[in-house]
Amino acid sequence: MFTFQNNHSGHGVRDVQCPTGGPVTTNSIILASATEVFWDGQNWIPFQGSASIQVLNCVPRPEEFPGALYVRVNILWDSDIVIRVSGVVF
Repeated sequence: MFTFQNNHSGHGVRDVQCPTGGPVTTNSIILASATEVFWDGQNWIPFQGSASIQVLNCVPRPEEFPGALYVRVNILWDSDIVIRVSGVVF
Protein backbone atom coordinates (compact mmCIF):
# COMPACT_ATOMS: atom_id res chain seq x y z
CA MET A 1 0.00 0.00 0.00
CA PHE A 2 1.21 3.51 -0.84
CA THR A 3 -0.18 7.00 -1.47
CA PHE A 4 0.11 9.46 -4.35
CA GLN A 5 -0.65 13.13 -5.12
CA ASN A 6 -0.62 15.01 -8.40
CA ASN A 7 -1.64 18.60 -9.16
CA HIS A 8 -3.38 19.27 -12.47
CA SER A 9 -4.89 22.29 -14.23
CA GLY A 10 -8.02 22.09 -16.34
CA HIS A 11 -11.80 21.99 -16.50
CA GLY A 12 -14.39 19.54 -17.82
CA VAL A 13 -13.70 15.82 -18.09
CA ARG A 14 -9.96 15.13 -17.90
CA ASP A 15 -7.75 12.05 -17.64
CA VAL A 16 -5.13 12.94 -15.05
CA GLN A 17 -1.92 10.92 -15.32
CA CYS A 18 -0.62 10.15 -11.85
CA PRO A 19 2.94 8.84 -11.76
CA THR A 20 3.14 7.10 -8.40
CA GLY A 21 6.65 5.71 -8.26
CA GLY A 22 5.13 2.66 -6.56
CA PRO A 23 4.33 -0.86 -7.71
CA VAL A 24 1.12 -0.57 -9.76
CA THR A 25 -0.26 -3.72 -11.41
CA THR A 26 -3.41 -4.48 -13.41
CA ASN A 27 -4.79 -5.98 -10.18
CA SER A 28 -4.14 -2.87 -8.07
CA ILE A 29 -7.04 -1.33 -6.16
CA ILE A 30 -7.03 2.47 -6.40
CA LEU A 31 -8.98 4.89 -4.21
CA ALA A 32 -8.80 8.56 -5.22
CA SER A 33 -10.13 11.97 -4.26
CA ALA A 34 -9.84 15.43 -5.81
CA THR A 35 -9.86 18.95 -4.38
CA GLU A 36 -9.09 22.49 -5.49
CA VAL A 37 -5.70 23.85 -4.45
CA PHE A 38 -4.09 27.30 -4.50
CA TRP A 39 -0.46 28.43 -4.31
CA ASP A 40 0.24 30.56 -1.22
CA GLY A 41 3.75 31.45 -2.38
CA GLN A 42 5.35 28.44 -0.70
CA ASN A 43 2.92 25.51 -0.78
CA TRP A 44 -0.13 24.18 -2.60
CA ILE A 45 -3.01 24.52 -0.12
CA PRO A 46 -6.22 22.43 -0.49
CA PHE A 47 -9.52 24.27 -0.09
CA GLN A 48 -13.21 23.84 -0.83
CA GLY A 49 -14.02 26.38 -3.50
CA SER A 50 -17.17 26.91 -5.55
CA ALA A 51 -16.29 24.33 -8.21
CA SER A 52 -17.55 20.76 -7.90
CA ILE A 53 -15.12 17.99 -8.80
CA GLN A 54 -16.10 14.38 -9.49
CA VAL A 55 -13.80 11.35 -9.59
CA LEU A 56 -15.17 9.17 -12.40
CA ASN A 57 -12.65 6.32 -12.95
CA CYS A 58 -9.31 5.07 -11.61
CA VAL A 59 -7.29 2.85 -13.95
CA PRO A 60 -3.87 1.24 -13.38
CA ARG A 61 -1.65 1.46 -16.49
CA PRO A 62 1.61 -0.38 -15.69
CA GLU A 63 2.13 -1.16 -19.39
CA GLU A 64 2.81 2.56 -20.03
CA PHE A 65 5.56 2.89 -17.42
CA PRO A 66 6.15 1.51 -13.92
CA GLY A 67 3.80 3.11 -11.39
CA ALA A 68 1.44 4.65 -13.98
CA LEU A 69 -2.23 5.18 -13.27
CA TYR A 70 -4.95 7.50 -14.56
CA VAL A 71 -7.78 9.15 -12.68
CA ARG A 72 -10.63 10.55 -14.78
CA VAL A 73 -12.17 13.63 -13.17
CA ASN A 74 -14.97 16.00 -14.09
CA ILE A 75 -14.14 19.57 -13.06
CA LEU A 76 -17.45 21.44 -13.10
CA TRP A 77 -16.15 24.94 -13.80
CA ASP A 78 -16.11 27.14 -16.93
CA SER A 79 -12.39 27.89 -16.89
CA ASP A 80 -9.20 26.11 -15.83
CA ILE A 81 -8.58 25.66 -12.11
CA VAL A 82 -5.82 23.78 -10.29
CA ILE A 83 -6.83 20.57 -8.55
CA ARG A 84 -4.98 17.92 -6.57
CA VAL A 85 -5.73 14.25 -7.17
CA SER A 86 -4.72 12.18 -4.14
CA GLY A 87 -5.10 8.54 -3.45
CA VAL A 88 -3.99 5.23 -2.12
CA VAL A 89 -3.05 2.08 -4.04
CA PHE A 90 -3.49 -1.41 -2.60
